[in-house]
Order: sequence, then C-alpha cells, then structure tokens
Amino acid sequence: MTPRDLVAGSVLALALTGCASSVPPRDTFYPPVAAAASVEQLSGNYCYYGPDLSVRSFQRGTELIPFLDVDALWWPATIRVEATPERIVFTCTDETGYEEQHVFLPSDYQAEWREDRLVLPWKRLASSAGASVGFGVLGGLLFNSWEFEGMRRESHLYRSADGQLVMTDFLRRKGYSQEGNGGGQFWEDEDAVALLLEPATGDCAPGMPSRPLQPRFERGLDLRVSACADRLAEQFASVLVEKGEPEDVAQRVSNETVDDLVTNGGNWTEFWLEAPSGVTYKFDVGKKDDGCVLRMFGRVKKTRTMTSPTENRIWFLAKRPLPECACVP
Repeated sequence: MTPRDLVAGSVLALALTGCASSVPPRDTFYPPVAAAASVEQLSGNYCYYGPDLSVRSFQRGTELIPFLDVDALWWPATIRVEATPERIVFTCTDETGYEEQHVFLPSDYQAEWREDRLVLPWKRLASSAGASVGFGVLGGLLFNSWEFEGMRRESHLYRSADGQLVMTDFLRRKGYSQEGNGGGQFWEDEDAVALLLEPATGDCAPGMPSRPLQPRFERGLDLRVSACADRLAEQFASVLVEKGEPEDVAQRVSNETVDDLVTNGGNWTEFWLEAPSGVTYKFDVGKKDDGCVLRMFGRVKKTRTMTSPTENRIWFLAKRPLPECACVP
C-alpha cells in the first residue's frame, strides 16, 4: 500500500461525520451548453452590456478570465468573434465606431476542444495531506489532527443553448479536516466567474436599457435596485427612531450609510450605523419565505469610561421587512 492509499483510506474511514460547502448553485450559475462540433462554431457577433448585465460572479473576479481582457471592455459594445483552432480574435466596437482587438492563442495555454467547448485546464494544482499523530498510554494510535486538500482550476469557452458566448473560470477545492479524536468533516468550496455575451442582431446599444440585471450569487443584500436601497434606508431610520434617536438624525445617518453601500458596490451581509449620540447599531440580513428581513442584533453605547454592548442574535433587538430586496442567505 502506498502512502497515498493510506491517506485516502484513512480519510474515508474517519470521514462520515459531516459535510460543509461554499459553492455557487451550478444549475443556475453556469448557462447550459449547446452542442457544438468545433471551435469555429463560436464565431459570430455578440453584445457586452457591462458587469451588472453580463457578468455572474461568486468570490472571483473577471480579471481571471483568460480568453478576453474583460476589465478593458467598455459598454455597450459589439464584439465580433472569429474563431479557429489556431486563434480566436475578439473585435470590440463601441457606440462611436472605435475598434479594439483582443487575440487569444489556444496553443499558448494548451487549451483544447472537448466535445462542446474549449477547455483551458491550467496546470493541475497539487493535492496536499498532513497529519499530527501521537500514542496513548496503552500504545493506541491517536489522531490529534488530520487534513487533506485537492484543488482544480479550469477555464471554459462555449456557446450556450440560448446562443450566448460564455466564458468561465473556476477554482474548486475539496478536502477533509479533523481536529482531535472526534469526527471530522468533508468540505468543498468553489470560486467562479462567468461572462455572458448576448447574440447580436444589430447595434447593441438600443437593447441595453431593457436587459435584466444578472442575479447575485454571493451572500448578502443586492442594492443595485433603487427600490431596495430606498427601503433599506427607510427601515434603518425606523429602527433608530424606535431606539430613541431623533427622527432627522436617524434619516440622515441612514441615508448616508446606504449611499456609501451603493457607491462601494457588492453584496452586504452586515451593517454598522454610528449615530451622533455615541451609539453604534449593528444589523444583519436574514432570508424568509416571503423575502429579506433586516435584523438589529447589537447596540454599543460608548461613554468616557466604558463601552456597554448589548447583543442578541437569537431573538434580535428589532426586525423590519425588506420586500423590494433580493438576498442570498
């Protein structure tokens, strides 16, 4: 039996105690692929509408997509794709007619066509394993800790069933960890990003206003919809007034906080509001069947001599509905 066999066998023998994962919902994150016999079938004209309308992400940025310099694109843009096994040329044209080319050479990355897509496998990331062991008083073997991890990264380029040109990049990690002699846990996580270029039937600019936002897959509250941001500010102020803050102060602090959140972008899972009274209010977001809920779980009062915290994440100190908002638990 090899050392690798011993590691694998030990992990399986110890593991059936739990599983943790942090992965995007793959059935909705990755558009379904259309049958394509060759790379040439990726050629065509497509539209790029910017990060909010053409990108899906889960803990991963568009700068890692190798086929095209996504961060250098303007929008709306028409992208003409000319694909051959030797090279893929992306010609990007903006509203003024200015053109810029991006060229991807599959041979530089050892990319290959597999069934219905171009796959860039990168270099196989090595697996790792480690253990800390000891012997008991009666000579029994004790595992103090045990860990095993494997990683894989791939980039894909394909045409979706809806005619989109899809570029993805993901890093998947799987492993097992155990502390002490109790039960261990399998775990899995995945960072992923996808660029979706819509098929173009003419000028891309007129179609941009009617395009829906791409869904968010990371935890937290999506503030790209103005009605959600307005309701969040309203509910912040409602709670602050309930807790004794003057109404004008509560509205000002709430509006400034939400403006900052919207400007900084991203999804938000926790919020701290500092009032002129010296009180810091702590909120998070929960998910219910009928929508998102703003929950106040903490309040910290600062004085000259001490800080008096009050926190409760079981019953919460206040709750407010956010019906206009979308959130990921």
